[in-house]
Amino acid sequence: MNRKINILTVFIVSISMLLLSGCSEKVSLSSYKSIKSNSTEDIVISGAKYSMQWDSGKKVIILKDNVTGLVWSTTPETALNNNIAESGKKNNPQTESALLVTYYDTEKYIQNTLISASDAIKYGKVYAKKTAENTISVMYDFSKAEITVVVEYKLTADGISIQIDPKRISEGKKKLVTNIALAPFACAVDNNSDDSYVFVPSGSGALIYSNNKTYASSTITQGVYGDDLAVNEEFKNTITAKINIPVYGAISGNRGMMSIIEEGASSADIVSISGNNSLNYTTVYADFAVRGFEIVEQPDGVQGTSNTSKTAKVFSNPNRNENYKALLIPLQGDGISYVDIAKKYRSYLSEKYDLKSKTANESVSLRILGGIMSTEFDFGIPHSVLKPLTTINQTEKIIGGLEEAYKGQFVYNLDGFGKTGLDVGEIAGGYRINSRLGSQSALKKLFEKCKDEGINIFMNFDLLRFNASGSGFSTYSDAALAATQKRVNKNFYDIVTKKRNMSYGSYKLLKRSEIFDASNKLIKYLNKTSISGVSLDTLSNKIYSDYSNEKYYCKSGTDDIEKVFKNLRNKKLSLFSSNANDYVAVYSDYIDNVPLSSSDYDAYDVDVPFYQMVFSNFVPMYSQNWGSASDDREMLLKVIESGIGISLYAAAEYDTEILSSPQKSMYSVSFENLKSRMKQLEDARYFEYYSKIKDAAITDHIIINKDVRKTVFDNGVEIYVNYSENSFKDSEIEIEAKGYIMKGVS
Repeated sequence: MNRKINILTVFIVSISMLLLSGCSEKVSLSSYKSIKSNSTEDIVISGAKYSMQWDSGKKVIILKDNVTGLVWSTTPETALNNNIAESGKKNNPQTESALLVTYYDTEKYIQNTLISASDAIKYGKVYAKKTAENTISVMYDFSKAEITVVVEYKLTADGISIQIDPKRISEGKKKLVTNIALAPFACAVDNNSDDSYVFVPSGSGALIYSNNKTYASSTITQGVYGDDLAVNEEFKNTITAKINIPVYGAISGNRGMMSIIEEGASSADIVSISGNNSLNYTTVYADFAVRGFEIVEQPDGVQGTSNTSKTAKVFSNPNRNENYKALLIPLQGDGISYVDIAKKYRSYLSEKYDLKSKTANESVSLRILGGIMSTEFDFGIPHSVLKPLTTINQTEKIIGGLEEAYKGQFVYNLDGFGKTGLDVGEIAGGYRINSRLGSQSALKKLFEKCKDEGINIFMNFDLLRFNASGSGFSTYSDAALAATQKRVNKNFYDIVTKKRNMSYGSYKLLKRSEIFDASNKLIKYLNKTSISGVSLDTLSNKIYSDYSNEKYYCKSGTDDIEKVFKNLRNKKLSLFSSNANDYVAVYSDYIDNVPLSSSDYDAYDVDVPFYQMVFSNFVPMYSQNWGSASDDREMLLKVIESGIGISLYAAAEYDTEILSSPQKSMYSVSFENLKSRMKQLEDARYFEYYSKIKDAAITDHIIINKDVRKTVFDNGVEIYVNYSENSFKDSEIEIEAKGYIMKGVS
């Protein structure tokens, strides 16, 4: 009973707090109304390549190429020009809207979405003016909801920058803005058009064809950089491939539009809509969280957010720390495709981070597993101890044997050598090696020997997850907080079933403000060990809200994590990352667990190696653990199509106990299995393949048919992959079933 009262109290108190903090920096509505008399006049801004126009009649921003005369807009051109009398079709107001605003009604406990076309433009509540040489500011006044939003459209050399300053969102006392979607139909294609699709950056990347839908309407929402770990996962049962890069787009014939989320990416979801006959368009867009939330279960007799729901969202104070900014970049020309989107984003990152090419001779990434926690009994009393899988001495022997047989083909990553092995314990494994695995001096000797022999070796540390106090960090005072102001408590997910497994235990997340301190303690430890290569798996690919500090509401910002990697780089350390988000990938010397597919949604028609195209030649990349693949051959073909290397896991003493642990995906890790895997790679001519593409960038990727792919590299190498059970032959090539060929090889 007390628990039920407490939950209800948290909900009421939270809402009350929100009402008190709901006031924001008010925007001067009169300054925009002052130009109302000129509302019939267009505003035009001209640049060297493009011109930007505010169309006062259609209330839309239009971009025009000064040379070709082609135009793009923040809403589909076909929707704006649709003649209802001739077509008989009535536009859905969403397709004519440059803005979607979702708010929470604190009186009715429901969420509603405002559509700029029907809730602002229809009532003449949109005001525009030129505010800078290259900028048009537009106010959308949703007067019935007492909400106003100012959007700034800025003409750039490549297109349009769209920006919202959250401090300039004005809201009523009882209607709290929770989300804002920018230009939701700028990257849209007509469902009736051929050769049209939208690109979604899920996992490796995916395409959604506009006219190939045999199922009902599908709306897919995925958080940029992954799910917010601070949200109660009791109401989340599965895991999917995450989004590592904040870019999306649409292609239709010889033209297209792409978008890069330049600011506020960590607070954004990427939403795709397809198969919706009422909209008539397939689209993809960014939806920014203005407020974070926590899901709580309501006590018996208390209504939730719908008539049937027993749950409610507890919203935080608004996030005012970063702007929401997206770049719209038009594409045009014969043969344009998702490859052009990848090239543009690759160029964007290269310029922003001054990226240089990196070559890796190592064709295989080998993760050597240290130990796992096990239960032993002394006089019938259970206690936890570390069960060694691979000691330091055994590691030295494994590396020595592999280098003798396959010199220079491996980059090594030691994982689970800390105090609690592969299991979560203290931050960074307690900044020490478990004595059951070896001594500090033995570890130092191993790394010094590898350095002398030119062998690249890394050691993995977890700077985010912990379930035990120690090393200067407390699970009570140093744990991140959810929107309810309770400490975030996470469960492990079963990699096989893709569902939560309560039997694996739980862990806390370190406060975002403490991560840099944790990394500095790591540097001090590294100085004692001669470790010059650091692997940071969790820091590479996870980001979360922390409501102990308003800087980190709504997963806000990546600066704290970037600061860690910059600092490590400045200390001349080599960096190994895993499934890296883009702001980490740019600092990495190696990346493993690179996604080979997208999330398993029916709406995604084709997977493409977009992530690999972006980072090829900038950072050596390797796959997920090949040893755990359900289909060895298909995974190998995906690796080859993607132009990356293979990852394998190994342990000197494999123990079946690992199968009942959170590390159960690491089965088939025995050293004997590793030997057989290497024989498979030799038989598949894998090492020949890697030697030809190791220092090359992908310049093109072609979907020949549903089973056959072509990847082109900048050194002239072409790789054809056939996933079919039947051989493939045309006028130029012949590929055996489940096989591949290389062309352009000297």
